[in-house]
Amino acid sequence: MVLAAWLWGRRLRVLPLPGDAGRRGPFWASVGLFALAFLGLAWSFYPWVVRDRLTLYAAAAAPESLRIILWGTALVLPVIALYTVVAWRIFRGKARRLLG
Repeated sequence: MVLAAWLWGRRLRVLPLPGDAGRRGPFWASVGLFALAFLGLAWSFYPWVVRDRLTLYAAAAAPESLRIILWGTALVLPVIALYTVVAWRIFRGKARRLLG
């Protein structure tokens, strides 16, 4: 994680590049650093939900409840994804750059 932060800082010193090259780099570097930090935190707490009191396995819901949630998610999530794709296609190219 320290190496990723160092590389990120080094890259930011040379931005912006000609032709706006590398404009997505800082965003993806931030996403990567956040994900690494979150995974490190999760790893340090595993398997405890509440430190020294409640484990992940004791806090889990009943298998029947989880099965209902799984089926609900399996039905709703594709609809949300399809709606998002349709909205992106409808509104693609509609925005214009503001001229000052």
